[in-house]
Amino acid sequence: MRLWTSTPLTACAAPSPYTFDRNGNQTAGGGFALGYNVTDQTSAINGESETYAGPTQRERTQSGATSFLYDRLGMTRRGSGTYYMRDPGGRILGARTTGTLTGNQYFLFDGLGSVVGVTDSTGTVIAHYAYDPYGNTTYETPNAPTTASATPATTQAATGSTGSSSATTTPPTRAGHNATRSTTHSTTTAGTATSTPATIL
Repeated sequence: MRLWTSTPLTACAAPSPYTFDRNGNQTAGGGFALGYNVTDQTSAINGESETYAGPTQRERTQSGATSFLYDRLGMTRRGSGTYYMRDPGGRILGARTTGTLTGNQYFLFDGLGSVVGVTDSTGTVIAHYAYDPYGNTTYETPNAPTTASATPATTQAATGSTGSSSATTTPPTRAGHNATRSTTHSTTTAGTATSTPATIL
């Protein structure tokens, strides 16, 4: 005979409140304060201004003190010293950082187009990544180059990072799986990826 006993439940901590404007844009929550312009572009993230080249958020040209440059394939430069290399279809292949001998990094892809590794200029693998069927990162080499994210960026919604102008690259992880190019935004701050509003890398 089984005897069932109940365990008293304890109260959960109150979640941080999320607020939205009349257009449905998130204005606060998750540690972020967000502002928008008249075209509903994210114009500020935690006090840092955001500007764009067109009517969408696809080409962000400035985030705080960090500038971004694009061509028709996608982002080609972040800040004053990090340059991105792409194939003719626009897929990012690697990044180089001026002024350093070890600043070049090249991305290794699986059959779905997700970044599974990063090599340096000597061909040495310096980072590994793994994902679940939904594109969520399940493994990342400790101290690996920052993944986005979402946004990721993630997400293919890597923004080129706000809050840090270091030479760390942002590989466009989880391109395939069941994940889609997110319209939510991701912000990388000092090497950690967090989900909020952003631009596609």
